[in-house]
Amino acid sequence: MASLFNFAKKGGTFRSVKNVPVGAKGLTLKQHIEHTLGTGAVEDAVRLPPGEDLNEWLAVNTVVFYNAVNVLYQVLDETLCTSTRCPVMSAGPQYEFLWADGVKVRTPVKLSAPDYINCLFDWVEDQLDNPGIFPQRFGGSFPPSFAATVRNILKRLFRVYGHIYHSHFRQVEKLELEPHLNTCFRHFMLFTLEFNLIDERELAPLKELIDRMVRLIRYSISTTMRPAMMLLCLAAFAAAASAQNYTLLTLDDLPYQTTDFEPSIDNMTMVFHWTRHSNAFVNNLNNLILPVCPELGGKPLIELVRAVGTTKKCNKAQLEILGIKAGVRGRCPAIKPECETLVKNNAGGLWNHALFFLHNLAPAGSQNFESDASQWLKDAMWDTFGSLDDFKTQFSAAAASVFGSGWAWVVVDDGELKIVTTPNQDNPLLGNAPAKGLPILGLDVWEHAHYLKYYNVRADYIAAFYDVINWKGVSDLYAAALQGADSYDELDVLTPAANWQ
Repeated sequence: MASLFNFAKKGGTFRSVKNVPVGAKGLTLKQHIEHTLGTGAVEDAVRLPPGEDLNEWLAVNTVVFYNAVNVLYQVLDETLCTSTRCPVMSAGPQYEFLWADGVKVRTPVKLSAPDYINCLFDWVEDQLDNPGIFPQRFGGSFPPSFAATVRNILKRLFRVYGHIYHSHFRQVEKLELEPHLNTCFRHFMLFTLEFNLIDERELAPLKELIDRMVRLIRYSISTTMRPAMMLLCLAAFAAAASAQNYTLLTLDDLPYQTTDFEPSIDNMTMVFHWTRHSNAFVNNLNNLILPVCPELGGKPLIELVRAVGTTKKCNKAQLEILGIKAGVRGRCPAIKPECETLVKNNAGGLWNHALFFLHNLAPAGSQNFESDASQWLKDAMWDTFGSLDDFKTQFSAAAASVFGSGWAWVVVDDGELKIVTTPNQDNPLLGNAPAKGLPILGLDVWEHAHYLKYYNVRADYIAAFYDVINWKGVSDLYAAALQGADSYDELDVLTPAANWQ
């Protein structure tokens, strides 16, 4: 049987994503999907556009769904989903799946999860590459069995989602891929439910999750609110929010076209990174933190970030409520302990991503250091680093040195430029940050920021970053930082840089 298994990663290479059928029609339908996903209206992305052919719509979406599952699984493959850890392909103890494709394997066999999934991906690619099943160019006829083939593909891709949710969800959370996984699955399920493509019995392993998703969608539509990006948030929260005295956060659309960053940053990464990863921080603040710590509602984002790890004066009763010993009598955490880590991760994450997307990025090739950086910034860069090339060398080394996930920064500290790094979603503004300063340039080196295009080759992503820096925005941040922390904190990082307004 081993000869049948063509694994996704051989010699360090990765499966490539599949292209939609060539021609203007396939591209138009794919762009329609990406555009509606980019607005957050996932339910609009699944409906058959007026005047379009159903089979063509099924074909394009099947390719999109395969690519999404393919990329998600490749993050887990080799390191997290192995034959030792996952000796059986399952979606929980009650649901095990045997492999058979009717051609190479006619009798169903038990396989480990990675063997099963890689056989499945090989089989799907064979279907997508076969012009007798999936036309490579629209305009021709589809075989009578086309809809049945699509149902079979989607049924089996659902099993991969089932395996990831049941066996690897904690690892997904640690990789900070939960928003991406949840939104991809939500898109997938909305489509299959819209066209009744998967039998209800096949959905049993994730029935509870799907039921919650459907309730949340119905609530979102009935209140005309944009659907939440995280499937597991409580649908009842909005009702409770109205009775509380705090303000919900929102995330606006980007002030530029996400396609403008090609080839340095691919369009899909821009869409996922802002509308899903960044929006997850907003949803967590609204759904998980404000209900527990409503006193944080309405505070500026910068105030939340700076409060992490700091203390404030408090009385004896407050100390007793918090269970604080006499050793720190008279001082309480600025943020209640049950919220502080969540605030650090989510307020910090939102602030970091807002700086990155709204102040530090510009379309590929639209700006360069010599013509767009202010003279003050250029003088400081030359004085500190010697030359732009020397700066790139030092900044690239710092970004590459971040172990695991985190950020590389250029900060202003006592009027001087410095390069520092922070882990996870920490930043130099946190009250307990190990590296202090006022950030003027930040680079996200989490894998979600580059994996779709650069896979695990962080160095290529870092090199491409220099082609998309908004030097005008960085110059404005530098000018504010030179005036001190008070002036710097007056800038609303969620408001795009002046050159975008």
